Amino acid sequence: METSDNFDLGFRYKHKYFSIAPVFFYSKHHDLLANVDDPRVINPKNKKPVSYFQNVGDATAYGFELELDLYPSKNLIIYFNPSYTDMSFDDDLKRGNSVLKIKDNQIPDTPKWIIKSGLSYMIKNFEISARVKWIDSRYGDALNKEKIDDYAVVNLNLEYAIDNFWVLKKARVGLEVSNLFDKRYVGAIVASDTGTGAEYYAGPPFTAIFTLSGKF
Repeated sequence: METSDNFDLGFRYKHKYFSIAPVFFYSKHHDLLANVDDPRVINPKNKKPVSYFQNVGDATAYGFELELDLYPSKNLIIYFNPSYTDMSFDDDLKRGNSVLKIKDNQIPDTPKWIIKSGLSYMIKNFEISARVKWIDSRYGDALNKEKIDDYAVVNLNLEYAIDNFWVLKKARVGLEVSNLFDKRYVGAIVASDTGTGAEYYAGPPFTAIFTLSGKF
């Protein structure tokens, strides 16, 4: 069974005008499971090695996460949340008589940097929130040859609250806009830990959702 040992160290401090909560982490992953071709097991139909999940070795991860909130006024909140993750293979991968040189390579679909930032502003019953998420470049394969570009996506939320509306104690009308600038990017990656090709899926395009909710 794949196991891991995880260690976190952090603290939280809150002030009238800001709050900060950094976390540093370190982990060791043992007996990673990966879908690997086994040259000893041949599929009788296509005469190719059969792939199945096997323990391929260990990995080490370390990095930090930061939550920083600013309160310039009672109506405005600004946040900045960066994170850094270095997660790499500890050993090369042996496949029968061959060796896949993956030692010290970044684990597939693991960006080193992720930054989430935004703000929320309230004017009486109206609230506007804007968020931006930036994902660093990453790899789709263990050999770190299939590099995927970084991308940034902006989301926007508008909401208006009405108290004592008809039979409702509170009603809310909102508009949620995702990928405001219709950025084209690679979203999900079904990565391969064996060095073979991965499957890539496009991220969601510009999307607008109208919401209506009420509380009795």
